Amino acid sequence: MRKNPEIPIIPINLIIHTMPDTFLAPKGDYKNLIAFQKTECIYDITLFFVEHYLPKIGDRTVDQMGY
Repeated sequence: MRKNPEIPIIPINLIIHTMPDTFLAPKGDYKNLIAFQKTECIYDITLFFVEHYLPKIGDRTVDQMGY
């Protein structure tokens, strides 16, 4: 049972076909997106913290960072 039956169900193919073409260039120019740049910065800061302040063995966070 749906929580709110008054909201219509829109087929996914209609959603995909109505998305603006300017969201992401076909060439995959994702590195210029502000969200990507901020995420990359946060990752770099986290990596620095993990490398300098956490023990290399036995810490789950270090394992999840790919060491």
